[in-house]
Amino acid sequence: MNVRDDTQKPHFVLVPFMAQGHTIPMIDMAHLLAKHGAMVSFITTPANASRIESTIDRARELNLPIHFVALKLRCAEVGLPEGCENVDKVLGKEQVKMLTDAYSMLHKPLVSYLHAQSNPPSCIISDLCQPWTRDVARELGIPRLMFNGFCAFSSLCRY
Repeated sequence: MNVRDDTQKPHFVLVPFMAQGHTIPMIDMAHLLAKHGAMVSFITTPANASRIESTIDRARELNLPIHFVALKLRCAEVGLPEGCENVDKVLGKEQVKMLTDAYSMLHKPLVSYLHAQSNPPSCIISDLCQPWTRDVARELGIPRLMFNGFCAFSSLCRY
């Protein structure tokens, strides 16, 4: 068995909520997993990928097995302007709902991407604000772990 062969590595699929405070901890997790020998598919959108371009470049420089996958978000179909792919681009609560509806429409493109991979996913780790990923994991027959990126103080205050 060749340990460096990608088909032998665990393959984690990370799906953050598209907000900087949610994305940054997931990027850190992607780096940790990759440094320990796992393959990582980090799911994002084109507008969000451009925001983390230096991070993507750095992962490539380090030759980490992280694949940043930019899936097209169908903003217009839910009533959002094109490019409105991050929470900081929405103006009100109704647009946040539209944005989460658009995120859930990533289900089919994500499943198609994962089916096309030579190394099938071992697990999905998704933000607690991406509940649609539960159905993706069920469809693929893999576990889904929910990631809560709140710091300890925020969690304490919340509870």
